[in-house]
Amino acid sequence: MTEKTFQKKPGYYNEFPIFRVINLMKKNIGLQDSCLQTNEIAILYLEEQSLESGNNEIFIKELCSKFKVSLGIRDFEQFKSTLYKSYILQTYNLIEPFFKNINQTYRYYNNFDRDWKTQDDKGKNLDPLNQLLINLPKDKSQELKTYPEYFLFNYYRLVRNSIAHLQDSSNQHERTNEYFNNYIKGNIDFFKDNYEIIAPNSPESINFTDYILYTKSIKYFSNILNDLCFPSIHNLVILAQKDKNLQSKLNMTKTIKSDGMLLVRINTLRGFFHGHFNTNYKKIRDEFCKAYLEDEKVDSSKFL
Repeated sequence: MTEKTFQKKPGYYNEFPIFRVINLMKKNIGLQDSCLQTNEIAILYLEEQSLESGNNEIFIKELCSKFKVSLGIRDFEQFKSTLYKSYILQTYNLIEPFFKNINQTYRYYNNFDRDWKTQDDKGKNLDPLNQLLINLPKDKSQELKTYPEYFLFNYYRLVRNSIAHLQDSSNQHERTNEYFNNYIKGNIDFFKDNYEIIAPNSPESINFTDYILYTKSIKYFSNILNDLCFPSIHNLVILAQKDKNLQSKLNMTKTIKSDGMLLVRINTLRGFFHGHFNTNYKKIRDEFCKAYLEDEKVDSSKFL
């Protein structure tokens, strides 16, 4: 009997070291998850107790009186619908700044000194994710659009806008529905298979599973973004050469003789790398050190 092999899914692993902004985002999303999932337990328990009471209206009134709350809604379906939409808003408020941060990170590590495009060809302002899309090299931009998660984040941004921009709710709602039909419906099986969640739902049917999918997908998709945005070794060398603190430390090694100087320089470069990335990617770290020293015409093959 042959052993069954499993192919790793994109987003479940990283080829390159993880940017700090991604770890911070995952920490913030995780904290929100623990709060809102606990809140979901409270809601479902309250609804269950309300049904068991036999008189929903009296049950809610008594709780309002007990906890000194002036008014409580009796319609749990309306209550949950409103609440779950607010979860999309809250998650958007964490994810949108993350996309801004990943743009800044990409520009910094890739020595992006050109003008950063913030508008499309028609002069329309772009959100941070789509800014990244048009500023990435063409091959990476095309790859980004092959992932259904890209369209999912666009969709939940439109859902958020249709909720938040009430003055334009009719037109916004129409655009959101159109996007759902054109770009999301056909990918529902993908999310069901890969995330084991029956979502996303149409704008009229947003529920708790949408929130779970939104937060879970950003955790995985951020790994894909990380690898698309990670700099080449060449760009890391340029970054190191511009770093005044690192250059000061390297200059101090020039008084050390022979191989001792080279070893100290290598360790200094390793420290610079670990100051930006975690220690699990030693191969990439040493490739960076070797490339940096080769640029100085130093043979480091004896130690790297």
